[in-house]
Amino acid sequence: MHFGLGPSWQLSITDPFDLFFALYVREAVGIPGPPDVPVLAAPVPAVPLAWTEGQRAACGDQWSRWWSSLVTDRSQGSADTGPDGPDFAATVGAPELQAAQRAFFRPALAWRRSSRLGDWSMGPRVSMVPTELVHEIEREIGRRAHPFRYWIEVLPVREALVRDLSTTRLLLSESIATDFDALRAVLRPRLEPLA
Repeated sequence: MHFGLGPSWQLSITDPFDLFFALYVREAVGIPGPPDVPVLAAPVPAVPLAWTEGQRAACGDQWSRWWSSLVTDRSQGSADTGPDGPDFAATVGAPELQAAQRAFFRPALAWRRSSRLGDWSMGPRVSMVPTELVHEIEREIGRRAHPFRYWIEVLPVREALVRDLSTTRLLLSESIATDFDALRAVLRPRLEPLA
């Protein structure tokens, strides 16, 4: 982030619980996902639910709508977390999915704590990539960057993931977010037009 007189640019890197939790629920229930939906990096234990095939199919349809709403409108991501788990507005009227969310909330938290790259952190060298890139772009264009906001959301997924949700919002896998050269290569063509 640039601090100074007047408007500036801001880049946020987050670890979105809602997207992680959606992936966890899908894998725990055993819902087949479309090819563009990533798989979590570590295996998720499948916990059998006493459901009919109809309930499992209904949960799959409800999950697909939930995932689509999460990646289409990131404001859906803010969820209140009560003792039984998150209260996602997008899953109101989805009883099977809400039951799965309640059943898997605590196991998802335990998985997240034990299966991540330790306490997820980009490390000091990699965390400076956005700042260094913007400063480099400013030198090339001969002026300060225009004010902009850019969000990077990092997921613990198996494959390398780079998915633009908009011109100012990006989904990345931890493997790319923690790799200096890969992160530079991904961010530079996205930040240049904003500057």
